[in-house]
Amino acid sequence: MKKIFTVVSLLFASAYLFAGTLIYTPTLKAPENGTEYLMPLIKLDWNAVAGSVDLHYEVQLDTDANFSNPRTFSSEVTAFDLPLLMLNTTYHWRVRAIDGQDISAWSEAWTFYTISQFYNKTPPNNKKGVLPITTLKWQSAPSGSGLTDITGIDTFTIAIDTEEDFDSKDYMEITVMADTVINEDAQSSADIISPLLLFNTDYFWKVKATNEISETEWSEVSSFSTIDKTKISKPSDGSTVDPVTLLKWQSKSWDLFLVQLSEDPDFTTATNIVTEESKMDSDPLVFGQTYFWRVALMSDRDTSLWDSNDPKSFTIRSATELEYPENGAHNVSTTPTLGWEGISGPTKYLLQVSVEDETFTHPMEYHVDAENAGSTEEFTIVQAIDSAAMVYWRVKAYIGDDIESDWSEEWNFQIAATGIEEATTENLQVYPNPSNGEFTLTFDQAEGANVQLIISDMTGKTVYEESLNFSTNNTHSINANLMKGVYILQLHKGDKTYTDKITIR
Repeated sequence: MKKIFTVVSLLFASAYLFAGTLIYTPTLKAPENGTEYLMPLIKLDWNAVAGSVDLHYEVQLDTDANFSNPRTFSSEVTAFDLPLLMLNTTYHWRVRAIDGQDISAWSEAWTFYTISQFYNKTPPNNKKGVLPITTLKWQSAPSGSGLTDITGIDTFTIAIDTEEDFDSKDYMEITVMADTVINEDAQSSADIISPLLLFNTDYFWKVKATNEISETEWSEVSSFSTIDKTKISKPSDGSTVDPVTLLKWQSKSWDLFLVQLSEDPDFTTATNIVTEESKMDSDPLVFGQTYFWRVALMSDRDTSLWDSNDPKSFTIRSATELEYPENGAHNVSTTPTLGWEGISGPTKYLLQVSVEDETFTHPMEYHVDAENAGSTEEFTIVQAIDSAAMVYWRVKAYIGDDIESDWSEEWNFQIAATGIEEATTENLQVYPNPSNGEFTLTFDQAEGANVQLIISDMTGKTVYEESLNFSTNNTHSINANLMKGVYILQLHKGDKTYTDKITIR
C-alpha cells in the first residue's frame, strides 16, 4: 500500500511540473534596467512568448521594489504606453504572460528613473562677457550622456538673480509653456531669450519643469557675467587725423552705443552721440584741436563702463601738406599744376601764389573746391607765368566759412627759362596716351636735330632721360618703364623746350 501511494504522488508532481512549463516567462527589452533621465511618458517593451489566441500580458509598475502597491495593466501586445508618470521618481516594472488558465512566472523586475532635474547648457558656467540679452538653454541630461527628447512636460520655470541664493531685489522668475521653448531641431533641449539684463553684472540661473502631477528639482545653479565694456579700434591713441575722421570700436555683437567727445580729458563738457553702429564719421572738427573720446554700450536699462579709465585722444591736423612741384624744383612749366594732399572735411581751399615775393605781399589767390579727400587736390594756373620766375606758394583749408586751417608750409619752384613752349598737337604728339610705359613721340619741330627727352614726376623729379636723334625721321619709340601716374614730358631742342603730360596706367 505504501508503494502505491508513492507512485501516485510522483504522478501528481510530474503533472504539476509539466503544467508549469506550458508558458515561458517574458523577458524585458526597454527601457533598459537602470536607465536614467527618462521623460514621464514612457513605452514599456518586452519579448513575446508563444501561446494561443487568448494569450495576453499583465504589467506591474510600482515605486516599491517589492511591488507592495503596484499599478497593473493588461496588454495583448508586447509594448505598452504608460500613463503620465511622476517626475523625479524611481519606478520598478515586471511582466508575466497569461494564456487561459495558464500563467507564467513574473519576469525579472527592472528599474528606471524619471528625470529628476534638467541641466543648464548655455551660457557655459562662469562665462564672462555675456550680452545683456542672451539665450538660456538647458537639456534633458548631462553633456556626454544619452539625451532624451523632452515629452510629458507642461511648463518650465526659470529663475534669474544677481545673488546665488536667489533672494535679492533683482530676482526674476519666468514660467513658459514647454511646447513653445523646446528646440525643433534638437528636442532634447529647450531655451529662452533672457529679459534685458544689466551690464557688468554677475547673474545666477536655474530651471525646473512641471507637469500636471509633479515637478522636478531645480537644476544646479549656473552663473555668468554680462559684458562690462567695449574697446576702441581707431583712430589710434594720440594720432593726428583729418577734421572728419572715422571713429571705430568693437561692437561686441551689441547695437546701441554712447560716444562722448570733448576737448577736456575730464569731460566736463562733452558732446554725446547715440548710435546703433560700431563706427561713425565725426562732424567736422577744429583744425589743430586735440579731442578726447570714449565709448560705452547702452540699453534701455543702463550703460556699461567706458571703454577705458584713461580716455583716448586724437589731434586734428593743423594744415594740409604740399605735394608737387617738388620744393625747389626747376624748369617748371609756365602754366604749372600745383598739387597738395586732400583732407577729409574741408569744403574748399585757398591757394596763394606769389611771384618773386616770398613775403606774399600781393599774391595771386585761387579758391579751389574740395573734391579729392584722401587723395590729391590740384589746380592748374592757366595764365602763363614769366620765364625763369621764382614762384612761392601755399594752401589753406576751409570748412564752410568759419573753420580754417593754418597755412601749409611755403614751397617754391622756378619757371623754366625763356624758350619753353607748351606742346601743341601740331608740333608734338604722344601716343598712346594714356599708355603702359611704352609710347611713341612724333616731333615735327625736330628738323633732323638731336633732342634731349626728360620725363619728370609731378614733384619735378627727373625719372627718365634720353637723347633722341631725329636725323632720319621725326618719330621715336620710347620704353620708359614708369610706375603708374601722371608725368611731365620735356623735349629740349637748342634754346627751346617743349612740354606735355603723359599718363601711365
